[in-house]
Amino acid sequence: MNIVHIIGIHVSYVNTQEKQSIRIMICKRRAPTQVRSKELVTSLLLTAKRLIGAKGYDAVSMREISKAAGISASAIYQYFNDKDALLSELVSHYYGLTFQMTEGLAARAQSLEDLEPLLDEAIRFIYSYFRQDSDLVAIWSAVLSTPSLTALEVQDCMKNADVIIHRIIELRPRLQPETLRPLMMLMVHVLTVTVRLALFSDEPTAESLLTEFSALFAARLHQLTAEMSVNQ
Repeated sequence: MNIVHIIGIHVSYVNTQEKQSIRIMICKRRAPTQVRSKELVTSLLLTAKRLIGAKGYDAVSMREISKAAGISASAIYQYFNDKDALLSELVSHYYGLTFQMTEGLAARAQSLEDLEPLLDEAIRFIYSYFRQDSDLVAIWSAVLSTPSLTALEVQDCMKNADVIIHRIIELRPRLQPETLRPLMMLMVHVLTVTVRLALFSDEPTAESLLTEFSALFAARLHQLTAEMSVNQ
């Protein structure tokens, strides 16, 4: 079981051969040092998450967040230089979740043939998680539309792609990571785009999108590895 702490929420990623489930429950944070400051930062993040989810990133100001959190407008800048810094902190928790999931799934792959069901499992986990946390959809969209934070998305793609590449090389040592990297980065990025499309589609269309993603990238990976094997 993988557990990630995300803005006051425990997310448990559970997988067995028979079932997969996501458990989300509100929980208390461990008592940190400088308790007051930690609690205030948590309050600011939760407040910002709620307001951005309700109104959209551009419509929410730092003053509004501080007022809703019950602190002065100047105090919020002791913790976050600007709204982009606050957004970066919010999305970093999501990136932590996806990275831990990627590590867990990659470790379970015993052959290249395992990748298609694992890809399907990954995209359905992310899709289900976002379905249960609609505020996160607005935060995610804000990151993709904020130039100063675009690098975070690229870094996240590279980080997750490298985990998958490392596992593929362990399974097929003669393959070249440089050849695999573009496909793996594209796969990670398109996974998030597919989830966004699915979230705003009816259920039959969403199901088709998720299924098509897994089949498409599994087929391309098999094609690429076959080509590389022939050329070696």
